Amino acid sequence: RKAEDWQTANDAGSIVVETPEGGDITGVKAGPGHVVVFKRYAMFELYGTGPENYRLVPISDRIGCVSNNSIVTLDGVMRWLGPDGIYEYTGGAAPRKEFALPVQEYVTRVTKGYEERACAATDGKRYYLAIPIDGSTDPNIILEYDPTFGTWYVWTPPANVQSLATRKERVFAGLDDGRILMFDPSATTDDGADIS
Repeated sequence: RKAEDWQTANDAGSIVVETPEGGDITGVKAGPGHVVVFKRYAMFELYGTGPENYRLVPISDRIGCVSNNSIVTLDGVMRWLGPDGIYEYTGGAAPRKEFALPVQEYVTRVTKGYEERACAATDGKRYYLAIPIDGSTDPNIILEYDPTFGTWYVWTPPANVQSLATRKERVFAGLDDGRILMFDPSATTDDGADIS
């Protein structure tokens, strides 16, 4: 609890996360009372407060995450981009991707080798996921999911997305042309033009 003290804490340590195919950890996200750890094709929950009582519980050896920046928790539901779909997980049951079938065609078009560029954010009501598709090396499409109604919206930003961020329940997109866009779901016009 000392901001300027970077000495090793008494309970510092590590835990090895092994899978048959190896690979690096691709995502880590805090959950209620545990941490969710991802590899590309695996998922675990880590419990404990230090190496002496860490407990790594396997969740799946087929479902993983391709981008730490795609992981968002909204109303107790964790969502992220996996190598073969968009998943959601509430704990206690296997992650599922059926909710994202309406936008699966976009996930299959994600540019191979650039999946880790995907990024996500939430405004407290919706999940926004920016992904690179059709050969783009930066996210060039945004998938918006509204869990209240179970609906998906797909839109193309005016330039490639470099990052998504949340501030005071507003989502902002940093674009590769230097602009920052603020998402406003209550808007009826886009720079004066009607929104269809």
